[in-house]
Amino acid sequence: MSQAEGSPYEAHPIALFALIAERFEKLGLPHWTAVVFAWLARYDGLSSCYFEDAETSPTLAVYRALSDLSPGVDDEAVAASLASLEFLNWRIRHPDSDERWDPTVTSLMDFLGDKQPICWKWAAAWPSPAAVQEWLLEQLPKP
Repeated sequence: MSQAEGSPYEAHPIALFALIAERFEKLGLPHWTAVVFAWLARYDGLSSCYFEDAETSPTLAVYRALSDLSPGVDDEAVAASLASLEFLNWRIRHPDSDERWDPTVTSLMDFLGDKQPICWKWAAAWPSPAAVQEWLLEQLPKP
């Protein structure tokens, strides 16, 4: 069991962000920290689509995925792990149009404004895991 599972950390997103940053340091991948924090910020408001006690928050899902990785992992493996997380299966449509939210283009809050989302869970992510993986890798700082 990871440090966050079954502990008070689950209820404190700020603590989870600190644990994510620490995990990236331990993996030798500190360049991922800002990328993942900015990516998670795009999902602010997603909890309006599900019951938090029945679903894992995106932040906790990221922490758990990172906890499964070992030092020496490369950028592609990190991106692949993150791009396969279950919260990416949520689809969101703007209530005033048929437009579907694309998290690689804009944040959920910017997409919705003050509107309530129309949400549904699908068997697969959209954009695809390959597209999310590519997008995450493109966000990394250039050497």
